[in-house]
Amino acid sequence: MILERFSSGYFKTDLTVVPYEDGPAIDAAVYEYIERTLYASCDTDPMFRFSLDRGEHFQPTPEYSMPADTLGVPKEWYSLYKIDQTTKRQPVFILKPGYAHLMERMEDFYDRRGR
Repeated sequence: MILERFSSGYFKTDLTVVPYEDGPAIDAAVYEYIERTLYASCDTDPMFRFSLDRGEHFQPTPEYSMPADTLGVPKEWYSLYKIDQTTKRQPVFILKPGYAHLMERMEDFYDRRGR
């Protein structure tokens, strides 16, 4: 897996995306690599996104039975996030840790206020 510095807020990588009922889940080795190299100084789990112009951020869980460099998502996500089903490799954006921490704090704030 290759991580690119994409912008001031994101890293980018290409992962194989497959349907996975219990998703979102990611290859545990990839998850641990991202936690160790990018999120080591942050108490937030990695946040991902399929597109910068649509869809929400999500936090996949590590899955040891997932093939290498693979992200499993529920089938409904294919249409929801406009995932290209003709190719398995998809660009995936990983929110940089400082921004992920802020987003998590904002979600906590809104949850306490009852959205």
